[in-house]
Amino acid sequence: MLPVLRSLLVGVLLGVAGLVPLLAAAETPRDTLAIGVYIPLASVDPQVVVTRPDFDILKNVFEPLVDLVRDTTELGPVLATQWSVDERGTVYTFTLRKGVVFHDGTPFNAEAVKANFDRILGLKKGYSWTIPALERVEVADEFTVRFVLKRPQSSFIKVLTLFPMVSPTSIKANQKGADWATAWSVDHGLGTGPYRFESVKVRGDIVLVKHERYWGGWNKAHVSRVILRAVPEVATQRILLERGDLDIAQSINPSQLPELEQNPALKVVKGATASQMYLRFHSQAGATKDKRVRQALAYAWDSEAFAKFMGGLIRPSDGPAPREIMDPGYRPPAIPYRLDLDKAKALLREAGYPNGGFTLDYYHNTGDEEKRLMGVVLQAQAAKLGVKVNINVIPWPTLVSKSIAWKEKKPDPPEIGAYGQYISPRYPDAAAFFQFVYHSSAQTGSGRNFMFYSNAEVDRLVDAAMTAPSEKTAIDLWQKAAALIVDDAPDIFVGKLVDVAVMRKAVQGYYTMPANFRGLRLYELHKQ
Repeated sequence: MLPVLRSLLVGVLLGVAGLVPLLAAAETPRDTLAIGVYIPLASVDPQVVVTRPDFDILKNVFEPLVDLVRDTTELGPVLATQWSVDERGTVYTFTLRKGVVFHDGTPFNAEAVKANFDRILGLKKGYSWTIPALERVEVADEFTVRFVLKRPQSSFIKVLTLFPMVSPTSIKANQKGADWATAWSVDHGLGTGPYRFESVKVRGDIVLVKHERYWGGWNKAHVSRVILRAVPEVATQRILLERGDLDIAQSINPSQLPELEQNPALKVVKGATASQMYLRFHSQAGATKDKRVRQALAYAWDSEAFAKFMGGLIRPSDGPAPREIMDPGYRPPAIPYRLDLDKAKALLREAGYPNGGFTLDYYHNTGDEEKRLMGVVLQAQAAKLGVKVNINVIPWPTLVSKSIAWKEKKPDPPEIGAYGQYISPRYPDAAAFFQFVYHSSAQTGSGRNFMFYSNAEVDRLVDAAMTAPSEKTAIDLWQKAAALIVDDAPDIFVGKLVDVAVMRKAVQGYYTMPANFRGLRLYELHKQ
């Protein structure tokens, strides 16, 4: 397997190396940042999109009430400055930041918050499914707003990071019938963030310029303009970065990092994250609907080989959820799957596949080198079991739609039998993984259970943990759910990613975020 992987990686290197000398340097202006985006945005409506790269970019334009504090998985104030919850855990009161205006100049206040959540609940899109307990939003005064819940929801304040505010005036002005302005907001949007849209090309380039009246001010070093270039190809991002057409490349072949680190015009920023990488198997169709087959493939996985070709940019997995977002009392489950081909073959025999003999179609999205490598390792290891793996590359939105479409006709075997995925915690709570990734309700919409894993007991434990009266009770429930998931083996728990970005030496202020793989906070960036 190793020579096969090595030849593939070297081929990419040689191809890039042959092109780079032909290109002349062309630095971007000092007040402008050009960033390579490997998954182009399908929409700029933050209350509709669910793809993590889209959402992270849009948080520079639209802001939530609370969000993660830099370098932590803790919550801090954004558009709300303080908050409290009553003894029953069903009424949350927020004091709002004064002096904030949307990009159209209209004021941000309690009425705006209520209007936003009326839209969120009315749309029933995006992440609205994460607030099932929310009954209504009340305006107490101009800068005080109350959220009234039907029942306690332990993750409620944390999921508010998923709901950035848009200008209610713009929504009302562009609404067609009862569409809540969703047609208009595909390529338009007015938030409160430090940057506003200058131009938007769906699935193409997006240009942001600074919001002059931003509440955070412009007294420090910042950039005035940001160009988000749609560059899904890994090799192309490197070429554009080295010649100066990009200031930051977020998608780089891990094997190329040593060479890039030697380039005096560039720098590499790395940081550990809680973003988990999974190799996911279809749980309801094809050979992998038998958990013994999934377990066999897990025992065939060569984690050491994968780590080598990731250049060490992967840390051991904690199982279904990363310990970084869990309560300190949480103990990750034991993961029994270690490379053991004899065990893998025995499980396949038990499942009725003594010589393998089936084909698995593995998919990954364009531009994700980590997922490509994952497919190559799977292909090589599965071959040792007599299992053929086909590797397919398609854009992420197409992969999602194809996966979800299985539920309509339920073909067996499915078109997509396995795919590579990494998941960053959308919010700093266990439910961000257990509900978002493994609950049966997450099989459509904004959930990420696209391989249709379903276990009624896991669902029950997750539901109970989310409304548990105490953190201690919730921890016990999370741990029981984790153990069941590990035994079911819906995924190979590949590991936790180390975030890496390569940028021009002049770029300052870039930092990785523990909870957000490839997250961007543009307001912090500037150029020397």
